[in-house]
Amino acid sequence: MGFAVWLRSENPTATLLKPIGNIDIDMCHSGYYHCYYILVVITVIIIWRDRKLGLPIKIWLYTSIVKAILLYSAETWPLTKTETQRIEAANHKWLRRILNVSWTDVVRNESTREQTGQEKMELSVQKRRLRWLGHVQRLIK
Repeated sequence: MGFAVWLRSENPTATLLKPIGNIDIDMCHSGYYHCYYILVVITVIIIWRDRKLGLPIKIWLYTSIVKAILLYSAETWPLTKTETQRIEAANHKWLRRILNVSWTDVVRNESTREQTGQEKMELSVQKRRLRWLGHVQRLIK
């Protein structure tokens, strides 16, 4: 299910997506939300590979797009240890991609979090749960 081929233009953030296969751009307008997800992921990966953009912009995009999608309604999830490890692995995969660190390079997860200024996903979920608990307490009173 190949979706798109991207072509670079002179503008580093502009992307032209040319549909291939049996999925086209018009299907995204008719309720296929996975098309939007694929478009966002492709666009974000292209932006992260761009060397002209600084790290703060890439981190801002990560926290506003990817992390928001990854932790959507996480305050209500009953997380097991395995699920927590999977979320952490996904987080570190995205952060390594931002820093252009290959999986073959020996770089500790703590150092990638320090370089990007991010915290563990487990702490982010706990903060979201506490914030949600505060909302629920105010509703009860």
